[in-house]
Amino acid sequence: MTIPNIVFISKKKKLFDTFNSRKVHTKNISRLGGISFLPTIFVSFFLVLGIGGVLIENYEPFALDRSIYSNFLLFVSGSILLFVIGVADDLVGIGFKIKFSFQIPCALLLSIGGLYIDNFGGLFSTYEIHPVVGVSLTTLAIVLIVNAYNLIDGIDGLCSGLIGCVALFITIWSAVNGLVIYAMLGAALLGTVLVFLYFNLLGRRLKIFMGDAGSLLLGYVVCFLIFSFIDLNGQVEYQVKNPIIIALSLMFVPIFDTIRVFAERILTGKSPFHPDKRHIHHHIIALGFSHIKSTLIIISFTVILTVGNLFFNFLNPNILFVVNILIGIVFLLVLPKMLLARKAQEAYPKRHKERRHIIMKLEENIPV
Repeated sequence: MTIPNIVFISKKKKLFDTFNSRKVHTKNISRLGGISFLPTIFVSFFLVLGIGGVLIENYEPFALDRSIYSNFLLFVSGSILLFVIGVADDLVGIGFKIKFSFQIPCALLLSIGGLYIDNFGGLFSTYEIHPVVGVSLTTLAIVLIVNAYNLIDGIDGLCSGLIGCVALFITIWSAVNGLVIYAMLGAALLGTVLVFLYFNLLGRRLKIFMGDAGSLLLGYVVCFLIFSFIDLNGQVEYQVKNPIIIALSLMFVPIFDTIRVFAERILTGKSPFHPDKRHIHHHIIALGFSHIKSTLIIISFTVILTVGNLFFNFLNPNILFVVNILIGIVFLLVLPKMLLARKAQEAYPKRHKERRHIIMKLEENIPV
């Protein structure tokens, strides 16, 4: 009942997502759906945790890793802080410098609490790394991942759908290995995004966006689950041989797309934070696909990539990493550009000399 009430208040107070050249919607829609995420995830999680403690004798959800007590408290603290920043951005708007000034400490809360990569497992021919290096790399990775999910939240169902893929995998892996605490958190995250997907994709009068409050929080929860998966993988019965590769495949689209877009902006002389329509979902929509079809294409790519990495998990991690990067270059960079070029050539055959500019306009969804 939370989201319908948020929609009602948003309409009453006229708290709608603003229109600009980057937006792909044409109606007044609230972007405060993410306000429901924090209470939904943590109330459901703590409620089940508490009921389990009352009903189940010798209930020890933290049995495998008791350091999770302190890690979880730091995680909840960082979640609340990022959530507050996201709500403030949705209501009044906050610059990226202020966001970064809060995101970095939140990332440090996870990494200095002991949740950091200390072994690359042979990736880049590297195994154990110094804690200072591990904490630094993990902190940067968390900031990148949180912002990647924030930036990929550009069309209906995409960010929440990708988050759902991560939540489903972590829930199943944790449950199989008896990691109750992570299975419950993954299930709480999955249930939250599924309910949101209903209103985001199928809602008419109750349609809503998650906003920065939602995408920042979800990205942070994913970071906690993913780095916990990497950290605990070596301690469980049903291990994944290359956990870093599997983690990357689950988050591949938002990470690869963010790095690509930032690189393109810098190469064209713009700030990496300059808003435009260079993201992969904008390219797919420019090819004529609807929001839902574009979302399904990208989620299907993520599922296929992850399943493929699991199937070929016996291979050297460096081989898998290179293959993943090549797949990303082909399907998330080269192929969309080629299809846009063909569309420009077919639509405007007499303007061959202007094709480069036409493609740029198609990418930007600017009338040609």
